[in-house]
Amino acid sequence: MKQKILIVERDDQIRERVKGILESAEYKVYLAKNSQEGLAKALKTKPDLVISDIDMPYKSGFVLLEKIKSHKQLSTVPFIFLSSIKDVEDFSLGINMGAYDYIPKPFTKRELLSSVKIRLLNYQNMDKFVSKEINKSVKEQVDILKLQLTSSIPHEFKTPLNGIITASQLLSESDCGASEKSKELVAIILKSAYRLDELVNKFLYYNTLELKKSYTESHPDERV
Repeated sequence: MKQKILIVERDDQIRERVKGILESAEYKVYLAKNSQEGLAKALKTKPDLVISDIDMPYKSGFVLLEKIKSHKQLSTVPFIFLSSIKDVEDFSLGINMGAYDYIPKPFTKRELLSSVKIRLLNYQNMDKFVSKEINKSVKEQVDILKLQLTSSIPHEFKTPLNGIITASQLLSESDCGASEKSKELVAIILKSAYRLDELVNKFLYYNTLELKKSYTESHPDERV
């Protein structure tokens, strides 16, 4: 069965280009022009991956990501941003919200397919994948597991870290009669959490680049 990918993109030419590239790689593709249509299509088709623009009418891509992650049946679906917005803060915001990758426009066919293959490889059922790839070498199978672990584990840091930051912020802003010493300790916790959050974001960004490089190097014969 073909893996399903939902493309949410306001630009007709880019949307059709992405569709053509993915269909040539034998993916089942669904299209949407904005966030509202994208959410409706996602709920209807249950895609294996969502690729979305950030700057769209009605609602932004960030809002679409938030709504998809809030739905139980879609919360684990990998999400890739495809956008001409190149600000690192946008990348960090997307990662914090649960996006797995960020492809800046303009992009090449190789860049698009590499990101798609890596995300589907890491977040789909690995048992099914390995059963299809059973004839691969031990090194290739180890590389598969390495990609899965190095990509998924850093994201797992974000949930408890966000909880620490939120709780610390509430404590620091509340007037609960805490002693000056307690306030100092909360400030230290919050400062440390911010520092750790920054390091995790940098690692996620670095890891995304390394995953793409690793995939390209391990598949030199693919003409994408």
